[in-house]
Amino acid sequence: FAVIGHDRGARVGYRLALDHPQAVAAFVSLTVVPILDNWAAVNKAFALNAYHWFLLAQPYDLPERLIGADPEHFLDYTLRRMAQGRDIYHPQALESYRRAFRDPAVRHAMCEDYRAAVGVDADADQADRDAGRRLQCPVQVLWQERPYAAGQHPLEIWKIWAGQVEGAAIGASHMLPEDAARLGVHDGQNVSLEVDGIRGGVLRNTIVRVTSQSGLECHVDTEEANAIGLSSSSRVRIVQ
Repeated sequence: FAVIGHDRGARVGYRLALDHPQAVAAFVSLTVVPILDNWAAVNKAFALNAYHWFLLAQPYDLPERLIGADPEHFLDYTLRRMAQGRDIYHPQALESYRRAFRDPAVRHAMCEDYRAAVGVDADADQADRDAGRRLQCPVQVLWQERPYAAGQHPLEIWKIWAGQVEGAAIGASHMLPEDAARLGVHDGQNVSLEVDGIRGGVLRNTIVRVTSQSGLECHVDTEEANAIGLSSSSRVRIVQ
């Protein structure tokens, strides 16, 4: 079977492919590189942006006590940072996150996740690196369009771990699944696009394309774009 994972799911996915290569036919990582390489590339910019990595990995029960003082504020602030300030979360999804995060057992489990990243996860990666073990299946990696820690390229990192690697950057934030879901569209759907601006207008009969490598992009012929004054800074609304 094929495995597609994001965050902890991706780390479980590549560990599954390494430990049980006969079971995994293909692996897709959404915005994740192996933890060993992640730690090796940490710099000041990464540390400031991914502050929760270092906070939640502290020994029990320091982070549990700190985030438990105001769980909803910590969660909302962190999700906004992950989404790069964009309003991408569906209200029902956001409420589900908040409801779960109110549970002390859930917050403890999340801390244990980050503790694993500095402990057993990193140790397992290092053991595989030392032994020369690599993923035997094809690997695809998708990442958001921004530099990775210390300027490293995700494809080059994954080529250390696998022989068959492909991927691309897409116009999205760290929360790829939410980016797609919030638009409420599906592959092949016919929509209209409302364009703001001095001239503005509506582009009708626009076909939505959704694939595993789709990005948040709008492709318009030059002549059509010029006719309504569309530029890279224009605001566009999807009308269904």
